[in-house]
Amino acid sequence: MKNRSSWGTLWMVVCGLVAMEAQATNLIVNGSFEADSPTDGATPPAGWTLTGYRIVATGGYPEPDTTDGTNSAVFDNGTGSDTPPSGTHSAKISQTVTTVPGTLYVLSFDRGVFGTVTQKLRVEATGAATLVNQVISGVAPNYSNTIWNGYAYAFTADSSSTTIAFSDATDNGEVAQADLLLDNVVLDTLTRSNGVINGSFEADHAGGDGATAPAGWTLTGYRFAVHSSYPPLAATDGNNAGAFDDGLASYTPPSGTHSARIAQAVSTRPGQFYALTFDCGIFGNADQKLRAEMVGAASAASNLFVRGALGNWTQTVWTAGSCGFTADSGSTTIAFADATDNGEVGVADLLLDNVAFVETQRVINVDFNVTDSGSSGTYAGTGAAPDVGTFWNGWAAGARWNGDYGAPFYDATVSNLVNSYGGEVSTIALTVAPFRLYDVGPGFDNQPAAKAPALMSDFVLGTSVAATVTFTLSGLRSDAVYDLYCYAQNGGYASAVTLFTVGGETRGVTNTVNASAFIEGENYVRFPAVRPDGADTISGSVVSGIPTSNFIAWNGLQLVEHVLPRGTVIVIH
Repeated sequence: MKNRSSWGTLWMVVCGLVAMEAQATNLIVNGSFEADSPTDGATPPAGWTLTGYRIVATGGYPEPDTTDGTNSAVFDNGTGSDTPPSGTHSAKISQTVTTVPGTLYVLSFDRGVFGTVTQKLRVEATGAATLVNQVISGVAPNYSNTIWNGYAYAFTADSSSTTIAFSDATDNGEVAQADLLLDNVVLDTLTRSNGVINGSFEADHAGGDGATAPAGWTLTGYRFAVHSSYPPLAATDGNNAGAFDDGLASYTPPSGTHSARIAQAVSTRPGQFYALTFDCGIFGNADQKLRAEMVGAASAASNLFVRGALGNWTQTVWTAGSCGFTADSGSTTIAFADATDNGEVGVADLLLDNVAFVETQRVINVDFNVTDSGSSGTYAGTGAAPDVGTFWNGWAAGARWNGDYGAPFYDATVSNLVNSYGGEVSTIALTVAPFRLYDVGPGFDNQPAAKAPALMSDFVLGTSVAATVTFTLSGLRSDAVYDLYCYAQNGGYASAVTLFTVGGETRGVTNTVNASAFIEGENYVRFPAVRPDGADTISGSVVSGIPTSNFIAWNGLQLVEHVLPRGTVIVIH
């Protein structure tokens, strides 16, 4: 079968009996066929629609007859396990689920076969286009056991709804006793829910005395109290917030010694990326510092957040903070420590609220800059990728091109790129060659882009007419697929037609307007689910879409990493 793109949108994962690790959510209703079972063969299982003939939800087949619960779905079976099938295979079950375009989903299930005739199961996922359409064949060596295998398919949704379907694709006319079984159907994203206990300090409000740890946390040093009595904006989630080293009331000076640290251990999957997000608040007229930490078996990441004094005591001011981390063990300790300089004499407090620790995709952002004074600088904010991280790696490889075609060009590599949440240095590197740099921002042409001017006003430029710029992203993971976003706009001029090629696929931007938003095809392109090569790299090229021009305008990129389930064999179709 052919997938809808020639460069890796569809992945199949085969891994023994059960294809996926435990999921936090399942978008499929009645995926293990336990509800309203058994059925009579003409009645669809609860949550599913049925066309053709026939499927029953039942138990009672030779062991193991299911992989989850007591029932499984059986295609075209007779009235009992010893009855030959009808010989005509037309049964199909399906259900439609809500999906988010651009999000990577994994569909996993267990397929069973009973009997000595080859059985075939077709699995489909259909959005605006066909995302998955595969046939799996299998045969059992005898009639004494049901043979199960687990499968999983990863696809990127292209619509707000996706239909998942399974159908009996067995050849018609067989006469032996055989059946095709299905169980444990799961559809999930690769993002899990919050693993933090009492991240908003609402449970067991016993931490008001400063020496008692909030529920779910451990406390060392002095002191951390849970309050709901600060000035306006005192909490960002719920009624309470945590305060480091506060006095007995908000008008009491702090102790002057900052040693409080709260921590808790959360379950993690080795090799998976996690984001620690939180809200950091300040009250009062002295600078405050918060250190966020994530500690695994042998690796750690931390970020220091400095909050400047407010100059008043009338409000609490909050700022969102984050830190990213790739787990290296089954447990990771997250911690927050008061890193404020000792000895301050003002009346001030450092506050914490809305703590979350979420399994998500790792995103690497790169913004091309020039070294000249007056440059557009490095962007801080979100891009077109579905990610809330705002950190961008600013790469100033050299000075702005002066218009001289005889001037030298750059061939450079930037290494140890940091993720969009900050805090963790990755092994990912970017090499670009040959290229020049340009900036049309306020310090030069005064033609800034309307959207994200720090990103979209400075860019990689070609070295000559019809020149090709090449790039390689290295240090990637062999067990992941990547979405690559490339941004291209020459600031307010918005006149650079730029073409990107990755894996034999070419996509370009038109640059017809100085857009006030990120618009695919206008000022950025997206290559979804790109597989690294055998050297764990992704390579591509950039050229001008106008043959007589060198005017490439490549502003930067976002690389979104989707780690597929560990311990699997990955087969591309």
